[in-house]
Amino acid sequence: MTHRLAGILSDYLSREQMIEKDEADIYQYGLEIFMDGVLETLLLVVLGILWGRFWQSICFIVSFTVLRSFTGGYHAATKVRCAGATVGLYILNLTAAGELNSHFTAVLLLAAVGTGIIWWLAPVPHANKPLDGEQVVMNRKKSRFISMCYLLGVFVSKSVLAEVGDIVAMTLFETAILILIQKGVRKYEESFKSC
Repeated sequence: MTHRLAGILSDYLSREQMIEKDEADIYQYGLEIFMDGVLETLLLVVLGILWGRFWQSICFIVSFTVLRSFTGGYHAATKVRCAGATVGLYILNLTAAGELNSHFTAVLLLAAVGTGIIWWLAPVPHANKPLDGEQVVMNRKKSRFISMCYLLGVFVSKSVLAEVGDIVAMTLFETAILILIQKGVRKYEESFKSC
């Protein structure tokens, strides 16, 4: 659906000479990515409203999106799988956040393990989003800074906004798991190619 709509929009922009004809495919791709992101975000917001956890959903969306943009990690092969994986992580995150409220040590442990893995392995490039040497260095610095801010936020928020701290701790841990999965996938692909 978004592919077709993005094609219609890029064709329109090309016909109206708002973009160069030879750039229409690039615009179509960018529009499609943007629309997919908007639809996925709207899906999570609607689920949050239906679940009665709107603000928690916003906290998850912001913390997850910001961190993942610099850490990389596993990416699903199709849009449907991506949306399914994101919704699965969202449900796991908010469910766990509700259950972890009185377990401060467990929350800190999840956040610390997630932060440690991010510090050790991030960023993890993907075939669809390769990084050059300078981007790797910048993304490593940014992912480390963000993860440390999140870890500090988890520690501080437990006395003020406990559920926010739980959501951020789960976000750190889930992001670390996605990094480990992508590392495993890359290692498997590399060993398969060498055979």
